[in-house]
Amino acid sequence: MPPDFWERLPVHKLTVTAVDIDSYVESTNVRPDVIKIDAESAEFEVLKGMVGVLEEIRPVVILEVGDENIPGVKRCKEVIEWTFQHRYALFGYMGGNVVPVDVKTHYTYDNVFLVPIEKTVGGQAFLTAR
Repeated sequence: MPPDFWERLPVHKLTVTAVDIDSYVESTNVRPDVIKIDAESAEFEVLKGMVGVLEEIRPVVILEVGDENIPGVKRCKEVIEWTFQHRYALFGYMGGNVVPVDVKTHYTYDNVFLVPIEKTVGGQAFLTAR
């Protein structure tokens, strides 16, 4: 690419409406079994906007993690621990299996599974397809 490639691109501003997941679920009556969150360091804000879903519908959450040390952004450890107060357990994907894992103090890019504790048996995720 030429050195000035990015500077030559035209800029178009676009305004979009955002809606939190609790409001979306309420207005559409969907009942998600799994929610994947990849929000470029805004994962905690997404989770805060779905407390009702976490408490009532109890989906499995696949959360992208990766500590970027961005001012004002919670560390992944804090975000994951916040889900524990909503009765979620932490799992990772290893060797083709979803297995319990400990919270790390620092995360590189990865995805973790947050599973409602009632969907676990003996520390293992008990996930079935409908």
